[in-house]
Amino acid sequence: MEDQIFVNHPFKTIERSSAHLKPRRLCTVCGRWTTAIYAHMNNSHNWDDHQINRLKMEIRKERLSNQMNTIYECHRCGCAYVSAAFLASHLTKCRPEPRPDRKLLERPTRAVIEKQLEPSSDGSPRQLKQLPIRPPIMPPLPEQLSESDKGSVICPVPRCGGRFTNHDSLAYHCMIEHSELGAAGTPQDFAIRQYRFETKEEYKEWLYERCEETCTSFSTKTSMWSGYAMYRCNRAGTFKTSGTIRSGCTSKKTQSHCSAFLRTSEYTDGSVDVTCCFGHIFHELDPTALRLNERQCGVLRKAIEEQKCLTEISAQMRAEYPPTNRLHYTTSNDIRNLALRLGLPVHLKMKKPDNTVPEGNAEEAGEDQEAENVEDDVVFEDALSESNSSEHTDSDIDEDELMMEPEEQEEEQETPFFGGQTEEGKRSSSTSPVPVSYSGEDSDSRPMRLRRTPRRFTNE
Repeated sequence: MEDQIFVNHPFKTIERSSAHLKPRRLCTVCGRWTTAIYAHMNNSHNWDDHQINRLKMEIRKERLSNQMNTIYECHRCGCAYVSAAFLASHLTKCRPEPRPDRKLLERPTRAVIEKQLEPSSDGSPRQLKQLPIRPPIMPPLPEQLSESDKGSVICPVPRCGGRFTNHDSLAYHCMIEHSELGAAGTPQDFAIRQYRFETKEEYKEWLYERCEETCTSFSTKTSMWSGYAMYRCNRAGTFKTSGTIRSGCTSKKTQSHCSAFLRTSEYTDGSVDVTCCFGHIFHELDPTALRLNERQCGVLRKAIEEQKCLTEISAQMRAEYPPTNRLHYTTSNDIRNLALRLGLPVHLKMKKPDNTVPEGNAEEAGEDQEAENVEDDVVFEDALSESNSSEHTDSDIDEDELMMEPEEQEEEQETPFFGGQTEEGKRSSSTSPVPVSYSGEDSDSRPMRLRRTPRRFTNE
């Protein structure tokens, strides 16, 4: 639902969405930036209702005084908005041609947005941020632990039970109470440090190197339009879902909270302020559970564009990078998922080797072929010798009868023996002998044996 506010100035109607974004506000007591200033004052500084109501009145007066200071105009249709966030939402659905009921009487003279929305690398519309001005100094860190029974940050060490309002206090607590435990016995540095970077590229290079040194990977916990972002360890944030978990889907999260965190603030001049702690508590340092950052994805993308297969890329990463690097444990699923996300083809199998034999090895190949032929001949000769021996054994059965009656032996004819024939079939086969021929090429099939017809079936 959108409201229209008509203002007495030469500009057109200003549209303002009823939904608003929470801005970050600076706590005047501890110097921390927060989006829930009232809850922060109640929980951290024990303010009463009278003090909080007075703070609300001051914030309302400030909001009303600064509401119409800046007008943002759409370069397509000329609509004006009170904030860059509303203009960004409008540009996602703005038509290229202006509508007749939305024409300006004259061009605005107020501040006009300098940088319009540009499509990001993945094609999605880029959202503008209301970046603040860089302060001269960074806000100081709290000097004492912010421990509270209402705190949502819990110490993951068993039988500890510490509850805190932020990750800074958890890191201080681990430094004092659990410095010997570390990450499953590995010593850790729980010190909280602050850095200032002039450019975002410089900040990214520092972050890549620092994460590789400490075996750390962060996931986004909070991201604001004002340039503020909070990141926590990717091994923290475990939960139990009420649905059924699909087989094969495993989570890298092992505990509810971890002392490692990263807090960044971007400013209008492109600089970045960082407050961080790279010390982990209780869980093991497992390089296989880390995420692939932008630099590592670029290395894999280059290998995929070279049309290398999955196994070849995995072997190359394993050989070029140490075991402390996430690329050393690159799997086929990592490469396949990245290729699908980038729209690149995936080569599953390696190229088959060439079957042509070089000239120098032609003689060796010929000798191997001759050796195989000799072995086949030997096997075939053995089969023939077995068949001949069987014939000799059958003929020796009636050798005495052949010696005593040579004339009857000449009259008898040799016919093939069929085990399933009856007496009539055998008698008919004796009158019409069938010649048997077999090829020596089939060494596995045994040749049919020839037997003499018994004397009792001959015609006397």
